[in-house]
Amino acid sequence: MATSVGSKYRGPWFSYPTRNELIAAATVLPALACVAVVLRFTVRARQKAGIRVDDWLTLPAALHFLGMCIAVLKGIADRSVGYPSPPENNLSPGLATPNEVSIAKASRTKVT
Repeated sequence: MATSVGSKYRGPWFSYPTRNELIAAATVLPALACVAVVLRFTVRARQKAGIRVDDWLTLPAALHFLGMCIAVLKGIADRSVGYPSPPENNLSPGLATPNEVSIAKASRTKVT
């Protein structure tokens, strides 16, 4: 679990990752994944063990993971990921807050 000592955006039992933590994870982990895939194929070739389906399936998995990390980095660049949401009092007029929605749902349910 990523924790930040100075983070003020905390949930009930966790803390949200900061922008820098997301950047670190989205750059280091894909590099490690690529190294692992290359090492897997290298070891299979040196052992003269055939490259099987499970080896080939690591390629699309690594590409998918790389794409997700690129999406996180793009979200950070657009300031849509890794930054706090605006406070509820800055919502546009006419939009209901989550508390208002839950109160409205509760008032519609019949209590027997």
